[in-house]
Amino acid sequence: MKHLILVVLFFGWTSILLYGQELKVNGQLISSETGDPISFVQIQLLGTTSGTQTDFEGRFELTVKNLPCRLQLSHVAYKDKTILVESPTVFSLLDPLVSTLPEISVTATFTPDTLLKEKLYHVTDYDFVNDYLIMLTYPTNQRKSQLILLGPDKEEIHALPVRNGRSLEKICLGNIYLKTDKTAFSISIKENKLILSDSMPAEQFTETLMPCLIATPLHFIYSLYPQDLHLVYYGIHRENEEKKIIADISNETEKVRELDDQRMSAQINAAVHASEASAAFDQMFRKKILYKKLDLPIVALQDRLLVFNYLSNQILIYTLEGDPQDFTLIDYHQRKDWKGQFFQDEVNDEIYEGFTGKHGELDIERVNLSTGETTKVITIPEAYPLEIKVRDGWVYYIHEKLGNGINKRLLRRLPLNE
Repeated sequence: MKHLILVVLFFGWTSILLYGQELKVNGQLISSETGDPISFVQIQLLGTTSGTQTDFEGRFELTVKNLPCRLQLSHVAYKDKTILVESPTVFSLLDPLVSTLPEISVTATFTPDTLLKEKLYHVTDYDFVNDYLIMLTYPTNQRKSQLILLGPDKEEIHALPVRNGRSLEKICLGNIYLKTDKTAFSISIKENKLILSDSMPAEQFTETLMPCLIATPLHFIYSLYPQDLHLVYYGIHRENEEKKIIADISNETEKVRELDDQRMSAQINAAVHASEASAAFDQMFRKKILYKKLDLPIVALQDRLLVFNYLSNQILIYTLEGDPQDFTLIDYHQRKDWKGQFFQDEVNDEIYEGFTGKHGELDIERVNLSTGETTKVITIPEAYPLEIKVRDGWVYYIHEKLGNGINKRLLRRLPLNE
């Protein structure tokens, strides 16, 4: 069975003795079986919004106010675990979700195609611009990130070194931005070359450009959460900026249960004289774990807007102006293997849903928007694929290879043929 050993090294002994001052916690996650570093492990400082992830050498750095503290460790292939950090060196083991994965045969005619398989790249993120594909990567022997441009034949045509690249973000108008810790850069393509321009602070980018979901000829579509378990989709007119409500959806049953839980929690906290911090943490836990925000996809497809209202078992159909037009009944989301993985092929105007197999593989099924039925198209054979996107009849995904010397994140694709 594979395990991870968490080796956390604390530096700055003088600072540790000063209660209340910020401390730098440095550490590394390695595999106890192979001794290799484990990348992309999520590390969360409990009770706060602070967190980080390990880099390609399995290292991380996190600022804490004082010790002891609790860190939550999570990884797609390992069980979540919370550890108490109170000494300069901490060892912890993470157990895998699946100790042994059996061989999974690919039943489709095609096998996965790995992009840039001849090069040692870790793929952090990727997205599409027309026929081009942009990848944010880290070469395995370097710390500096690169943007790589692939042409229509998915062969590399340009590479652009960048500093501290974290993610690629596409706004509703279709433009792609490179986001770093502090800055966002607009990415454009000119004469088959990548160009970075129009930089802005990352916080400003998140607040002004990211909230827009869809751009129609008349409206910019946004989402609003007036309160927990309540979702509103609305449009802002491009010319006069008038606001128009498109869909107003509320989970009334869960809202009643949440109110009951809140009253009971308040009574318990009062009875045990819970501190304000403890009560706040309890409330945050309930919001994030027990009563998550409604996740009901909205897409623009040809001359329609579609809202997938899983609460009412319907695909709600609107005109591009936001007026109700029709609906289609659905029930596939009630299956136990449905995990809410929703994909849109913007080129071919198709909708797909993902259904997880018992070993972590993913079945991709096409949704018939007229009948609400789904048809299995293909299976992604690797367990727990990441960053899945569907584009022009292909399903793209990141496959993380664990162990065997070097841990890599590979970008792969499969054709969607029935």
